[in-house]
Amino acid sequence: MGSSSGHALRRGVALACAIVACVLYASTRRSPFYGATLRSPRRRRLSLILSADPGDMIGGFSEAAVLLDVAHDLETIDVAKEDLFCPTAHRGDVAGQPVLIVTTGIGATRAALCLDSLLRVYGPEAREVLFLGTAGGSPAVGGILDSDACGAANQGAAAKLVRLGDVCVSPFATDWDCQRCFWAAEPYAKPAPGALAEAPETARSRNACSLHDRWDLFGDFGCSYFTEPSLADEVLAATRNLEHTPRAPPELRAFEAGYWAATGAARGAESWAAAYARAEKRDARAWGYDVCGEATSATYWNGAPYDELARGYVAELMRETAAAYPNGTSRAASSKRDVLAISAMEGAGWMAVLKLSETYLDFAHLPSANVRGVADYTHDPVVRYADDVWLEDATWVSPEGRANATRAGYAFAITTTSTAVLALLQSRGDGLHGDVGIGGRS
Repeated sequence: MGSSSGHALRRGVALACAIVACVLYASTRRSPFYGATLRSPRRRRLSLILSADPGDMIGGFSEAAVLLDVAHDLETIDVAKEDLFCPTAHRGDVAGQPVLIVTTGIGATRAALCLDSLLRVYGPEAREVLFLGTAGGSPAVGGILDSDACGAANQGAAAKLVRLGDVCVSPFATDWDCQRCFWAAEPYAKPAPGALAEAPETARSRNACSLHDRWDLFGDFGCSYFTEPSLADEVLAATRNLEHTPRAPPELRAFEAGYWAATGAARGAESWAAAYARAEKRDARAWGYDVCGEATSATYWNGAPYDELARGYVAELMRETAAAYPNGTSRAASSKRDVLAISAMEGAGWMAVLKLSETYLDFAHLPSANVRGVADYTHDPVVRYADDVWLEDATWVSPEGRANATRAGYAFAITTTSTAVLALLQSRGDGLHGDVGIGGRS
C-alpha cells in the first residue's frame, strides 16, 4: 500500500473515531442537571411538589393525599425504573398546571436524596420546588414567656397567637443541629490550692446553646439555606385571595381551647386566655417569612427553652436573608421576640441540594418555598412553679385526648398546606379543568 493511500486511510479512521467520540460525548454529556438523560427541549412548566410522609405516621394518610385527590390525568411513576430515591411519585395536573407530586420519606437525608434523584431525571423541565408538610410550631410569635425576664409571661395578644393549622411560608431553613451546646453555662474550673471548690452546675441546669461560631469552617452552606423569595411571595399572595379557608374539626378546636385555658390559668399568663377568645374567631392563616421559618432537626425538639432557642436561630437566618435579598419581607431587625419557629425535619436537607447544586454544579436556578402547617405546639402549657420558675404541664390532657388531637392536627395541617399550594396553582390556572377545591372537584 502506498504512502498517500496509507495516510488517507489513517485520516479516515481518525475522522471516524472522532465522529464516534462526539456521538458518545453528546449522548453522555452532562445536561444542566448532572446525570440527567437528555431530552428534547421543553418549556419549564413542571412543578415539583414534595412532602415527607408517605403515610407512615398517622394511619396511612400521606401528606400528599389531598393534592393527589384533586389531580387529573394521574400517572404513577415507577420509582425503581427511574432510579428515584423516593417512596412514591405521581405525575398529573392540578388546576391545569403540570405537577410531579412526590413523597421523599421522613428526615433531611431522605429529602435530600430524593430531590437529588428527581433533578437528575426531571430537572430540565422543572419550574420550581415546593415542599409542603406538617410541623410543630411556636404557640405564639415571640413565645409565651418573656425572654428578658424569667419570672414574667408576655402579654397575650390575639394577633400573635398561633392556631393549629396555621401555615408558614418561607424561602429558608436553618439547621438546628448546627448548634453548639455545653452541659453547663461555664466550664468547671479546678479550684486553686487551698480555695473552696464551687459546686458545678448539675444536670438539671439549663444547657447553654448557640449556633456554632465557626463560619470559617462551614462557610455559607453549613447551617443556613435560603433562596430568593419570589415563589414564597407568590404563594402568600395566592393565599390572601382565598375566599374560603378550611375550618378545624371540632375535636381539634376543643384540644386547642383546652391548651389555652391551661396556659391562661397560670399566674401571670392570664391574658393568653383572653387572647385565644379573640383569635378563636379566625380560621387558619398563612404567616410570611417576615415572621416564621423552619428549624430543621433530626431531633424532635420540644419544650419552651428549645422553642426560645429555635426562635433565636430563625431570627438570625432572617437577618441573613434580609441582607441578601433586601427587596423581600425578611426583617433585618428580627429577634426571638418577634418570630415563630417551625419544628420539622426536612428543610435543611432538600434546600441544601438546591443551593449546593446551583453553586458548585452550575445548575439552573429553581425557585423554591417551604410550606409548613402547624399540627401541634412545640411545648405544653406553662405553669408558674415559683416566682422565677416555670414548668410545663403535661397533665392538662389525657393520653387518649392527646393522641386524638395529634391525628386531627396532622390531617388538618395537611389540608391547610395543600390549600395554600392549590391556591398558587389556581392563580396560574388556564381553566383546563375548571376550578378545583379541597375535598373534591367543582
